Amino acid sequence: MQSVKKIHFLFLLLIFSSWISNAQDHKAGSPQNKMPDSNKEPNKLFNEISKQDSLVFEAFNKCDTVSYRQHFKDDLEFYHDLGGLTVGIENEMKSIYEMCNRGNNIRRALVPGSLEVYPLQDYGAVEMGIHRFYHKNKGQLKS
Repeated sequence: MQSVKKIHFLFLLLIFSSWISNAQDHKAGSPQNKMPDSNKEPNKLFNEISKQDSLVFEAFNKCDTVSYRQHFKDDLEFYHDLGGLTVGIENEMKSIYEMCNRGNNIRRALVPGSLEVYPLQDYGAVEMGIHRFYHKNKGQLKS
């Protein structure tokens, strides 16, 4: 049997790539969680953050630590509603290695329609969403 936890957390994703400055055609602090009218250009920042979110958590769900690591800079700051602040990629990777080695088979799923993206002018973006985490303990039988 899988236990399901509905967890609300703030996932701070700092993107330092050059596309950020090109994608910010809006005011800092304005939420970017709605698609524009069909006759307007799609929101580049929201689309890129949504894509990266999907890739990061695909790696997380598969315990693909090599792919997971590629999405972050060394000075990562990760804020979790239960675990608090993790500073530095090495601390984050240690956490991921430990989780994967326990064999808990944790899987994260973003609740459709809950993703919000807020630009941080000339810096990156803050991503917020509602997530469900599925957890199965090692040795637990499937139901």
